[in-house]
Amino acid sequence: MDWDWIINLPQYRYGLTLFGVLAVLPALVSGNMLIHEAGRLRRGKKDADWKAVLMNAIALIVSVAFIAGAVWQWL
Repeated sequence: MDWDWIINLPQYRYGLTLFGVLAVLPALVSGNMLIHEAGRLRRGKKDADWKAVLMNAIALIVSVAFIAGAVWQWL
């Protein structure tokens, strides 16, 4: 069965755009926290955590992927 017609519906297209717009805030926050935690690790702070750097990097990558998907569909 061919499911391409679902992807071509306007609701699908605007839904991905909405997720892309909403992903801007998590991308900004996770990018800022990634820089902050990486700086703390570089300075050798005792309470700095590699797990926080990894989780913020993952959140940033997922957010940027949603933004890129939304931009890509309109090009």
